[in-house]
Amino acid sequence: MRMSRRDCLRGALGFGLASLLGLPRWALADEPGTVVKQRRLMQVLLRGGADFRGLIVPEPDGKSSSYATRFWQARAAVVAGEGASSRDAEGQIIENWLPAEDSAGRPIRFHPAANWLHAEYLAGRVAVVANVLHSTTRNHRRAQKAFEAGDQDLSATESNQSGWGGRLLEAIHEDQPDASLVCLTNNMSRFTVPSRPMPGKVLCVPDSRNPGLAMPEKGNSATLSRALESYYQGGALDDEREVTREHFEQIDRLTRELGESLADVEIPAELKYAAEEDQPRQRRRVNNQALSAYDCLAADKVLAARILFAQVGGFDTHRGQQASLTNHWTELFGDKGSLASLMTALGRTMPTIRDGMVVAIGSEFGRQLRANGDAGTDHGRGSSVLLWAQQGLNGGVYGNLFPEAENFEKKGADIQGLTDWIQVYGRVGNAVAGKPVADRLFPTASDKVEAGVDLDGLFA
Repeated sequence: MRMSRRDCLRGALGFGLASLLGLPRWALADEPGTVVKQRRLMQVLLRGGADFRGLIVPEPDGKSSSYATRFWQARAAVVAGEGASSRDAEGQIIENWLPAEDSAGRPIRFHPAANWLHAEYLAGRVAVVANVLHSTTRNHRRAQKAFEAGDQDLSATESNQSGWGGRLLEAIHEDQPDASLVCLTNNMSRFTVPSRPMPGKVLCVPDSRNPGLAMPEKGNSATLSRALESYYQGGALDDEREVTREHFEQIDRLTRELGESLADVEIPAELKYAAEEDQPRQRRRVNNQALSAYDCLAADKVLAARILFAQVGGFDTHRGQQASLTNHWTELFGDKGSLASLMTALGRTMPTIRDGMVVAIGSEFGRQLRANGDAGTDHGRGSSVLLWAQQGLNGGVYGNLFPEAENFEKKGADIQGLTDWIQVYGRVGNAVAGKPVADRLFPTASDKVEAGVDLDGLFA
């Protein structure tokens, strides 16, 4: 049987992460080979409007009127620097970027800094959904809030709206009452907010090795401050705040139990860098989230974390995009980056949990097709969603990554949003909950899906 180019690439590169370095077995949940019992979601939001066309690109083909040639004529500066020619960019792509094929057998290239993601794609563990419309606005704050809430019509000033992660937790909670959601960021995201009180089931753990229950300034939140002050002093709360009191009691208990369960545990070898002090601020935040995710999953008997929320900033790349994206892709998708390190550590110590993980990566909107005058790109419309899973994901490209109809000559030309992002995340929610929940998570969803794309085939 004739092997395809993708098969050859997979055979050569697809098992580069399989070598194991030895990790303590203290947190082992189940022995390898057991059946995956449940899925867990790690949602990663790339704030700023990430340019996924700066992650996966068409392979140069030397044809004067082809899509690839037009693409590189419009985008040479974001790869080879300001003033570079398309020939300069194409030369760098051929020499340095990593080869693969889309689901139709068309040659594509991955950014060289994303070598773990590339290997996982070749192994069939990455799905790329193209031409996804996340937002109709190019205002960062409004688009991010709409993403977190799962509601395109949400105003950035609305403060009482629940988040689709919180609503997903409610659905999971019906079948698993001890399930929890963990926010790995410094501030609680709207994504994590349930539509009803769930005391002790939504936690903020940005630094699992230094856990604590924060006491905000009264000027920031007077009601919250008074409730916390009363709790710490052992005072009584009125009926209106009794749910808040119960929530703090549960969070305090869980925080203490988490700290106690990790007190004598050595940080896994792959994640030791996360505890290093001399890291750039942004990298430390990313690494802390990876270590905190590992710890919260390891403390399964304490937290039963089914949903984790992480975020990475700095994707508003109006200037010097290539250098910025190289740093970001290295931190996220490199073979020693946060996701590779987290999944490798989980695979050694908690293989059943690792095998049930679904990682969803998206941004509030995309970038324009043409480079601007500062070797960057401006706010755009369509984007992509990346999904990773060790098992149960049908990897490949869903949609046409590089539609011939895209007009690079038009000022402000965009990637067209052909698939509503909620159609993608609705299926993620169904897979994680193990039952149909999309309508509960996204009540305002449209049925817009790119022609010829079957998103029902994403998960096995």
